[in-house]
Amino acid sequence: MKLTQDEERRAAGMRRWRLEQGWTMREGARRLEHDVSAVSRWEDRQRKPPPLRWIALVYDTTEAEIMAACPRCGYNPTPGYQCLRCGTINEENPDV
Repeated sequence: MKLTQDEERRAAGMRRWRLEQGWTMREGARRLEHDVSAVSRWEDRQRKPPPLRWIALVYDTTEAEIMAACPRCGYNPTPGYQCLRCGTINEENPDV
């Protein structure tokens, strides 16, 4: 399923906010009232994430905070690395 740019940013923001709060995926799922597999699919951009307003409400933050770019990597880490702040992985081969 191809997500829109907005949906991709929302999914990335969900993961980043959860990780910044120190929450496990299980805790994020509990707050979102869904199972862990649903949250995993949203955060991995395999499924359309829930509406932004709802995410912000249940994660007790603002919509702007969910949509903000990762301050460390801007969701574009160095090729071959994973950003430890937002969890984004850049699978490009750095040796190519």
